[in-house]
Amino acid sequence: MRSKSTDNKTPYNAIVSKDGIGNFYATDGAILAAPNHSVKPFFIKIKKGTYQEYIRVDKKKTNIFLIGEEMDTIIIKGSRSFVDDNKIYDTVTIGVLGDGFIAQALTYRNSVGPIKY
Repeated sequence: MRSKSTDNKTPYNAIVSKDGIGNFYATDGAILAAPNHSVKPFFIKIKKGTYQEYIRVDKKKTNIFLIGEEMDTIIIKGSRSFVDDNKIYDTVTIGVLGDGFIAQALTYRNSVGPIKY
């Protein structure tokens, strides 16, 4: 999934950065910090880098906005396979159950493939 870059005037609630400049090193921590059942957007900025992680947005985490600096420089990467006895939902790089989720200027990648070469 790919999307366009964003404007720089967004009031971020959290910043994810691999270099420690932000509030969090990984996206899941920022999502957990968001209020439950929020009616307001919770803006999470993700700085440049490749992140090896599995993002889950639970049903109670509503109106989460993940906003990357640039689509081609932010990669969220996973590599779980059903072949390794994972449930189907656990193989996805990003799984969203919460309402109002938006992501832009990010690239998601599952590098394992359907039959795990």
